[in-house]
Amino acid sequence: VENTYLQMFSWMKEHGYEQDYHALSLEIYKNERSAINSFGDKLQFDIYLPLKKSKDLK
Repeated sequence: VENTYLQMFSWMKEHGYEQDYHALSLEIYKNERSAINSFGDKLQFDIYLPLKKSKDLK
C-alpha cells in the first residue's frame, strides 16, 4: 500500500496536482477477485484520493 501512495504522489507532482485535504480519502479492501501477494495473502484494494490543481502552477 505504501508503494502505491508513493507512486500516486509522484504522478500528482508530475501532472500539477496535490491532495485536497478538505475531502475524504478512502482505502477500500476487497475480498473478491483477489490476487495472491508475495506473502501468500490475498489483497486487493481501491484508493480514492481527492485531488486539486497545485497552487504552485502559474
